[in-house]
Amino acid sequence: MLKKMLMIGTAALLTAGCTSVTNLTPSQTPRTESGLYPFEMMFNTRATSVAHDSIQAYLMLDGDMIEMQRTPLLTNRWEVLAPVPAGKDNINYRFKVNYQWKDLGGRKENSKLSDVYNLQVGE
Repeated sequence: MLKKMLMIGTAALLTAGCTSVTNLTPSQTPRTESGLYPFEMMFNTRATSVAHDSIQAYLMLDGDMIEMQRTPLLTNRWEVLAPVPAGKDNINYRFKVNYQWKDLGGRKENSKLSDVYNLQVGE
């Protein structure tokens, strides 16, 4: 029992504090006719126990969770074109990354939530 608890604690330490979300979205952008704006982020982890095939990133914008797509050339970068309502000059957003980490008994769910960021849309 003690051995199992130690293994679980060690696995938790391997995934805790070893992940980061970096915002790559500019803080200001000109208004577009389409109302769609690019949002980009990078997810890094030093944890070897993270199952990289399980990583899924989301943009949290105006109460919606919008699924992001992995960029073709860099496996740790994610992007999405998302709508910003006309007439909104400032909008807060954040990123959420869901992933699994490998444990002795299989895979366990985890997630990382970014800070809140602000996009200013101007003329």
